[in-house]
Amino acid sequence: MGNYSEDRWPKMMAPILADISSQLRAALSTLHLAAGQLIPADAREKDPELDAKAARLDQSYYQLLRLATNLSLLSHLRQREAPLQLVDLDIVEIVSEVCAQAESLAHLRGIELKFDSQFKELVCATDRFWLEQLLFQFLSNAFKVTPPGQAVTVQLYQSNDKDGVHPYLAVRDEGHCFPTECALSSFDMFSKQSPPLSAPGRGAGFGLTLANMIAGELGGYLLVEAQPDSYTRFIFSFPLRKAPKPPKGQKGTVSDVPLDYTGGFNRVLVALADALPAQAFLLRNEG
Repeated sequence: MGNYSEDRWPKMMAPILADISSQLRAALSTLHLAAGQLIPADAREKDPELDAKAARLDQSYYQLLRLATNLSLLSHLRQREAPLQLVDLDIVEIVSEVCAQAESLAHLRGIELKFDSQFKELVCATDRFWLEQLLFQFLSNAFKVTPPGQAVTVQLYQSNDKDGVHPYLAVRDEGHCFPTECALSSFDMFSKQSPPLSAPGRGAGFGLTLANMIAGELGGYLLVEAQPDSYTRFIFSFPLRKAPKPPKGQKGTVSDVPLDYTGGFNRVLVALADALPAQAFLLRNEG
């Protein structure tokens, strides 16, 4: 098992990423509007063959929207000047809800999504938006590489030692076939050991880099446990802590202003777009 905490994204990249993302969104908005006019929803409802063709178009749209979203998130993390507003939340509830939303999409890939928690409830300080984003990055990566008939397992568990209780959030897949040192390099798209962009299941390389940055923002770090030709488990070690109380006379902040880079589209489809088959984008599945 190894850990990875290095962040080699220079701050000067942040405004560049934001500009690229903005330009992508503008072009995508025009394309989506034109596609909706050429292939309206009522026509898709009446013609399954037309819906299947339109789904392939939507699949490409969602994949590009995911890329733009990840660029926006990377830029946001690099330009943040204030720390996250941490709130005491039930981690089990958050993770189980994400798994429930992604379960039907896993079935479309021919894989099973399992959730296993040692806790019935685990309340600690976190930021729901960013924790969900980290989990989605893990799931997208796992969905891509897990062959049909196999399973992806999301785990919440703890270890106990002389320093106390250490909670972990892990996603185990059964499709990776590279050793721990190469798995670690997946968190750094600039690494020479990182798999090439043309490798099966490999996207633009932002996802796990983004997960690593989010882990640090949430006060934790990432670990990898890999068995070549067997499985890989990506692990988020996070602090068990409570949200700080506001100074006397001040009201606490319930949460940050919500960040929504999905443009109102199904956020689960956007988050997992790179890992899903075209049938996930049939009209009945996009709601």
